[in-house]
Order: sequence, then C-alpha cells, then structure tokens
Amino acid sequence: MSPESRAETQHETALHARLHRLEQDNARLLEEQWTHLQETRALTGIGRLLSERLDPDVVGERIAESLRSLLGARSAVVYRLDADSGNLLAMAVSHGPTAPTAGWRPVREAGPGAVGLAMRERRTITSPDVLTDARIEIPPPLRAHIEEGVDRAVLAVPLLTQDRLIGVLAVRNATGTVFDARAVQLAEALADQAALTLEHARLFAEEARRRREAEVLADLARTVGAAPELATVLRRVTEAAQELCGSDGAVIGLRVPESDAVLLHYWTESPGDALVNVRIEPAKGLGGHVLMDRRPRRTIQAQMAVPVLIDGRVEGLLYVDNRSPRAFTDQHESVLVRLAAHAAIAIRNAQILEAEQLARGTAERLVRALRESQDRFQFVARATNDAVWDWDLVSDALWWNEGVSTLFGYTPEQVGPDVAWWYETIHPDDRERVKSDIHAAIQRGAESWSAEYRYRRADGSYAHVFDRGYVLHDGDARPTRMIGAMMDITQRRQLEDELRQAQKMEATTCSRSSPAAATSSSADSRPTTRCGAAWR
Repeated sequence: MSPESRAETQHETALHARLHRLEQDNARLLEEQWTHLQETRALTGIGRLLSERLDPDVVGERIAESLRSLLGARSAVVYRLDADSGNLLAMAVSHGPTAPTAGWRPVREAGPGAVGLAMRERRTITSPDVLTDARIEIPPPLRAHIEEGVDRAVLAVPLLTQDRLIGVLAVRNATGTVFDARAVQLAEALADQAALTLEHARLFAEEARRRREAEVLADLARTVGAAPELATVLRRVTEAAQELCGSDGAVIGLRVPESDAVLLHYWTESPGDALVNVRIEPAKGLGGHVLMDRRPRRTIQAQMAVPVLIDGRVEGLLYVDNRSPRAFTDQHESVLVRLAAHAAIAIRNAQILEAEQLARGTAERLVRALRESQDRFQFVARATNDAVWDWDLVSDALWWNEGVSTLFGYTPEQVGPDVAWWYETIHPDDRERVKSDIHAAIQRGAESWSAEYRYRRADGSYAHVFDRGYVLHDGDARPTRMIGAMMDITQRRQLEDELRQAQKMEATTCSRSSPAAATSSSADSRPTTRCGAAWR
C-alpha cells in the first residue's frame, strides 16, 4: 500500500472513530436529557400537588412512587412523625415489580436504624448495608426484621418544614448498592418539595376534619335533644366514633345494674356472636383498666377506649379499634371523649325519663289517695261545728273550713290566705304566748299542740277558744303540715265564771249564818263549800 493510500485509510479510520464517539456522546446526552426531564417532571409533579386539595395519604402515595422511580430503587416509604406518640407512621409504601412486599414497618420507633439517624442528625444518610454500618444503631428486634429481607442498602432523608421535623423519606435497594451524590441531590430536592406538599395537605385535611367533626357533633346533639330511644342515640354515637376516628369499628357498652362491670351493647359492624354478652370486668384488659382509673387508654397500634362518665361514675365504655396496625392519636382521643359525653347525656336523659315515669305513676297513685283523703277530710270538716284549719308549714298558707264563718262571723273574703291573718286575730295579750308555744312544739318535733286563748270575732268581740293541732312530717322527719280544730268555749267559760261567782256568794252566806260550815269535794273535783243543813 502506498503511503498515500495508507494515510487515506488512517484518516477514514480516525473519522469513523470520531463519528462513533460523537454518536456515543449524543446518546449519553440524550439519556442525560431524558433523565433530567424525568427528574424535572417528578419534582414538578410533586410541586403541582401544592395547588390540589388532596388527602395526605394520597399525597404520600404519589411522593413514595415518585421517589422510588426517580432513584430507581426497589422500594420507598414516606414516614410521618406522630407528635403524640413520637413514633413514625408509614403514610405510603411503593414497591417495584421485583421488590419484596415485606420490609417497611407500618409503625416504628423514631430512634434506631438509618431512618432514626437521619432524623437525629437532620441530614441525608446513605448506607450500602445498614447491618454492617457502624454509624447505625440496630437493636435486636430491628436486626431480626432486616435480616429477613435482601434489600439492605438504604437512603434516608428527613422532611423539614420551617426547621420543624415532620417525617422522613427512605428508599431501599439491593445490598451493596451505593447511592451517589446525584441520587442524594435528587432525594433532597424531592424531600424539600414533599415537605411543603405534605404540610399543605395536612392543613387542608385538618380544616376538613374540623368542619366534618363540627357537623357530626352538631347532628348528634340534635339527635340527643330530640329525645329518641336510647338505643338510637348510642348507635349514632358508635357510627360517629368510627367516622371521626377513621377506625374499622366502634362499640359501646353500658354498666350492669348493681355492678361495676360493663356489658357491650351496640356496635357498628356485624361481628356475629363475637360481641354478644361480652362483659368487661374491672382491671381486666384495656376496658377493665379504664373502668378502674376512669380515664382514656389506648394501645400502641389498634385500640382505644374512653369512659362514659356521669357524676364521676363510669356508666359505660366507648371503644374504637382497627384490624390493621394503625395508631390512634390525641386528636382521636379528644373526639372520642366528646362523643362519650354525648352518650352520657343520652344515658342520663334515659335515666331521668325512667325516673319521671316511675315518679309519675307513683304521683298519680298518691294523687288519687290524697284526693280520697281530702274528700274524707272535707266531709269531716263540714260535719263538725269546730273551725278546722290546715297550715302548710313550708309556704305558711293557711286554709279554714266553714266553721270560721259560722262560729266567728267572717266572710270568705275577710279570711286571710296565710298564718299571719290568724296571728292578727289572737288577743294581743295572748298572741306572743300562743305563737311561742306552737313554734316551740313544731321545732322540738312534737306530734301535737293545744292552747286556750281569746280569738277576735268579725264584730270585734273576743271568743274564748280551745285550739288543738297535729304536726305532720315528711320522710326526712321534717315538719311540713299542721292540721287542727278550734272550739268555741265561750259559753263554757261563762258558765264556769257564773258558777264560781255563785259558789263565792254561797260561801259568804254560809259563813254568816253558821260558823260550822262544812267543806267537801264535788263529783267534778271542783271545791264546794256547803252549810251543814245542806247535807240533810
């Protein structure tokens, strides 16, 4: 080959090699541009979620899927930091087509593992094998869990909003995978967008939750106020508990009469015979401890119970539970306590209604008996010539029968309605003595009282009366009523005065006619002085 041919061949070879390198460079640039486009789309997609009103769990699912796809990982998780318990709760998990379904735990402590290290140091943590990484704390339970899988390469980046830690993003890949600076950069960029988006979704969900909570509680208050059957209200309480706590089920139990135990009564699902006749005893199980200390309790993952309190006593229990391990929060507890308060009002209303019905029946019987007694009292009052009175010791009202008119000349319009009128008609010289005696008898618990005094007639003259009353007491031995009768003894007193005057005159006559007057006692025990001739 001539030198010219050889040079031409070398030039062509060099030209082909150059063209091949250009093709490789173009392919690499196209791949980089495509990758960059995909990364931009992923980050932009997360950013667009800010303008959408989505549920936080839906947002979490999109973030997990975007993170796994962006880093080419086998699985990814979005953990939310629960402020109440301090644990991490998995909002969403994304698995690739070849990734094992097990791996990310739904609830985990925030301290151990690569995830815990990222949260403590507030920076991105990468490890090709978390089990051999000296920086990462792996307690025995977590180590056993990780050893069950094959993906032990982890990247974890904290979620921060306004310097406040709200969770963590993490991906897993095959053991030995090294996450380069570009992967870290992408994960951190996505985490910045994700933190804002998740916080926006949380605030929106919080607003919607409060609005719905207010609607449900207002509707429940109307239901309680309408006073339907207790069963209707308590079923509505369990339905509200399930909705507002996002639980799989809810159940309410009522205290067994004359006991501290609770029997389950109403629930939101159909458990067959599982809950029928289930009795909760004090100090046994979650509900039993609520019965003992009268405060809400909940398990780490799936159950919560609050007491239904009336006047400090547990009258029932309200439960919510989840079949899957989903923890309840302080907010859920607050809602359940308010629902238990509505249940307590409904139970108290039912108790009051039952007591009212019982009291109404008793009252009706008492009214009938009282009416019959009053009829007999009125008959007796009309049959006697005395002035019969009935004094209400609570209100001081005083009732008189017709005797006050027939004996003393008062018209019904002149008779006062209370005891003050009676006091005014007593002779001024006798008034304080009579008032003092009758009140002393009432206060010392006497069953009866009697007195003689002068009583003013309608024409202003005074009659001599003998008054006797009987004190009635209630079940607590308190004096409540006094019934009595006033007898006009004016004529008897006049006869006694005349007799005494006659005896006085006879004694004077005898003493003048014979000094041997004899003194004896008459059959009615009144002293009688007679002359000696009177015995013949």
